Amino acid sequence: MWRVPAAGTYSFSTRNSNFDTIMEIRNYKATSEVLSCNDDTGSLLTSASTN
Repeated sequence: MWRVPAAGTYSFSTRNSNFDTIMEIRNYKATSEVLSCNDDTGSLLTSASTN
């Protein structure tokens, strides 16, 4: 788990991973709230999100 240290925009990526990935970003205090979800960016099997 990673907590945002300050308000702002953050980017996450699994680029160059050796396997198919999925990325889901949730609200820390309300874990049922999905802020972002990505599976397979473009034609790649990697995931990315900017929030």
